[in-house]
Amino acid sequence: MFTFLLHSRYIVVMLVWYNVGRVATHPCSGWIAKPAGAEVILFGPGPQMLSIVTRGRVGSGGVEMSNLIGQTLGPYRIIEQIGVGGMATVYKAYQPAMDRYVAIKVLPALVSRDPAFLKRFRREAKVVAKLEHKHILPVHDYGEQEGLTYLVMRYVEAGTLKDRLAAGQLDLPTIYRIMAQVGSALDYAHRLGVIHRDVKPSNVLIDSQGDAYLTDFGLARIMESTEQLTATGVGVGTPDYMAPEQGQGLKIDHRSDVYSLGVMLYEMATGHVPFQAETPMAVVIKHITEPLPLPSSVKPDIPPQVERVILKAMAKDPDDRFQTVAEMVTALDAAVRLAQAEAPAAVGEPAVAKEAAPPTKGFLARAMAGVREAIQTGWGRTAMWAAVGIVALLA
Repeated sequence: MFTFLLHSRYIVVMLVWYNVGRVATHPCSGWIAKPAGAEVILFGPGPQMLSIVTRGRVGSGGVEMSNLIGQTLGPYRIIEQIGVGGMATVYKAYQPAMDRYVAIKVLPALVSRDPAFLKRFRREAKVVAKLEHKHILPVHDYGEQEGLTYLVMRYVEAGTLKDRLAAGQLDLPTIYRIMAQVGSALDYAHRLGVIHRDVKPSNVLIDSQGDAYLTDFGLARIMESTEQLTATGVGVGTPDYMAPEQGQGLKIDHRSDVYSLGVMLYEMATGHVPFQAETPMAVVIKHITEPLPLPSSVKPDIPPQVERVILKAMAKDPDDRFQTVAEMVTALDAAVRLAQAEAPAAVGEPAVAKEAAPPTKGFLARAMAGVREAIQTGWGRTAMWAAVGIVALLA
């Protein structure tokens, strides 16, 4: 099997043969196309993981990905590039008819030439467009033009969870809030029979209010639709967050998303992904064969209750994991509450009772703290009594 890893305007490729710890060159046939920038990679079934390398331009049908700014795709005018992900380039665009900005994910032209891909794309785009949840970024439209295939989504002024993690460690209440919101989105999709397949921080948008939105539902599945890929039964995903069965090209289900969500929780809690290696292939092999490094070995002060949630979510055998995302989030809620009860000063504020709202008791405590500060700093009678009034209304 050939795997094309697209990076910028060139295709980079490697040939690898994997057999439980052994890596060597091996002949193969067939091909698949996969964008990644070494971030997303495809794997064959069983012990085989192959990819081949070549170089080439990313573009087809007269349209180059680098020349889209200022151009139109359907009724959308491309304004600027706002991101490059594992499976698409993201642009901010304007839709004159609706007088609104949208985000457009443009998939690589190389895969858009495959009839099987286009058939799957149209089918999956319609499925994803029907997902209506406040923490799932909605898909408005999809289309094909001059060899390019694209998805149109709501535009959100936001960074990603990946950006937030790069900026520094998250506290436990923030971690829980994000997990509860992303978890509710995943659980909703799973109940409708939709598996995400690529849960990771770069697919979670965080807006200015701190709310999380899960993106790219169905995109990983869409990218599995080339004729060659369908014939070989390979899987797709991001090595750092990929479940063992996914890395082996075995059949996956919603519990593979549970594993990936567990990896994301591991990273939020420790600041690091659990497995690191020099190559993406080596990372996948570690997910399959190596014991999970204890989160407490990376961050000693992680609450043991939270660590146990991570360990269960990331069990190698899907049967040993939480069987639903809802079960995982419920366990995390209980773990955070217990951890805070045992060490409130060290851990932080109480866990949220519901995903988006802090408990009234915690809010009142903060309000009273503001009143005390007003008195101490001479904030002024009017502002002070306003704060007291708020407390009285909420008491």
